Amino acid sequence: MDKREDIKQKLFEIMDNNLIDTEIELNENVSYKEDLGLDSMSFIRIVLEINDIFNIEIKSHEITPQNFSNIQSTIDFLQRKIWANNGYSN
Repeated sequence: MDKREDIKQKLFEIMDNNLIDTEIELNENVSYKEDLGLDSMSFIRIVLEINDIFNIEIKSHEITPQNFSNIQSTIDFLQRKIWANNGYSN
């Protein structure tokens, strides 16, 4: 099972691969919209890559501000989702 730091590193790699402005220093508090200025197509590409990299399926009802407002919220969401997919519950 992925640990938080592993999830964070993989998510940072995904973000690096999809960002046009490489001057932005990624950290857990970076907001997708305000800090990175991602449009909807860029965000969809990131979600699809997250699905592939983590071998999960993010459903449309899971794409909420609670889960995707910033990198930290996405790490928390992925940690819960991976945990749940492995048959555990919080």
